[in-house]
Amino acid sequence: MAESLYPPHSRLFVACDQDTTEEELTGAFQNYGSVQNVNLCRDRTTGKPKGFAFVQFDKTSEAAVAMEAVNGTNIGQSDRPVRVTVALSKEQSGSSISTDPYQFHRLFLVVPKTFTEDDLHQHFSQFGSIDNLSILKDRETKENKGYAYVKFKKFSDAARAFENCDRSYKVVFAKPREQSGTKRLAERETLRTEPVSACTHLEENPEGYTSLWAQVSMELPVEQVEWLFDIPPGLKFVRFFNEPPFRGFDDVYTRKVLVRYDSPGTAAYALRKLDGFKYPAGSQVRVKPDYQYPERMSGADRQRQKPHSISDLMQQVENLTKSLSEATQLINSAGLTAPFSNSAKQLETFRCSAKLPPPQPLAPPNSTTKERLFMVCEPGLPPQDALWDVFGRFGNLIELYILNGKNCGYAKYSDSTSANKAMLALNGQDLYRMKLKVMIAEPQRGEDHKRPRTNLN
Repeated sequence: MAESLYPPHSRLFVACDQDTTEEELTGAFQNYGSVQNVNLCRDRTTGKPKGFAFVQFDKTSEAAVAMEAVNGTNIGQSDRPVRVTVALSKEQSGSSISTDPYQFHRLFLVVPKTFTEDDLHQHFSQFGSIDNLSILKDRETKENKGYAYVKFKKFSDAARAFENCDRSYKVVFAKPREQSGTKRLAERETLRTEPVSACTHLEENPEGYTSLWAQVSMELPVEQVEWLFDIPPGLKFVRFFNEPPFRGFDDVYTRKVLVRYDSPGTAAYALRKLDGFKYPAGSQVRVKPDYQYPERMSGADRQRQKPHSISDLMQQVENLTKSLSEATQLINSAGLTAPFSNSAKQLETFRCSAKLPPPQPLAPPNSTTKERLFMVCEPGLPPQDALWDVFGRFGNLIELYILNGKNCGYAKYSDSTSANKAMLALNGQDLYRMKLKVMIAEPQRGEDHKRPRTNLN
């Protein structure tokens, strides 16, 4: 049965041990509902499990109860706790991932314009503990607009309400509060202020950093890396760098990523929880603070932390790239094959039809935007780390993002010359067999999410 025929949020993503079997997963989850299928993902070449799986339930409420019960427990003979979350849809995996930790706790519904918040509370409180609810009202007349939000304290309670409430409400799960590019009309209204996530207060962080550098296994696809760092609430972005892979102390090839959170407390919490975390099996995630953009450091403290800045780290990466390139040439001249040498070559030939310059350092995220490019990818999106790589090769790239649910987005540059070079080199080219249309974006009118009206033809 196709995934679209199942109820929303009824499929779970499970990060588990590589030795965990489908039978063990089925046994762990079938106690909470009707398991339709268990897909244990395997390497196409070796046939060995990759260390993650998807579990499809018949009902959303069953998936919610299972997620809350199984997450953090051990399955089978493994001594490694599993991580369970709602699986991403294809639309989500091609765009920025929601950072709202309560995304699946909130319902959006159509209500009679005569309804009050007391009426809503009376009906929906039968399904579980309500955190808060809000009826959208006209800003001028204060009249009920016929739309409301109900937020539960638990995903499972929201799922039960979604399945069992009076059908006259026309209820759906609310979309994330923050989206890359655009928001739904109903969410433009001011809602009741959400309580700050308790996670931001769990860790003391007098150094004030909000960014982390991490090294993760090359085996992990982009969506799994983003999911891993999205476990602590407040993730703003994960930035990937397509530099040559580095062979770590555990003989696993890794790549470097930059992770940004919305508060120092959350960044410190992520550092403590994820540094040394074994994922996938046989590999460790390494995390350390990035002191380039702290929020609470004094000038003297920043001077002491200067060796940890992004520019210094980028210089180290450039030196490593040069050394690896020289080593690769020596190996090739000797008739040997260097690990991952083919993949680096493939990126510049098969994966991208344009002739690309060498990788260039990115601009600091707080740089002033001098030029924006608007891009359209047809018929679909190539991997976002590949987009970062090709647009970043012209230097001074600040940020690249895709509009939520779309196949278009923006690239911001701190230098107009770099942006023009990128546009001339990439417009009309193929990346992962996807055609790129690249043009100068119209000047911003105070809102990043407005799509330019440039004629694509």
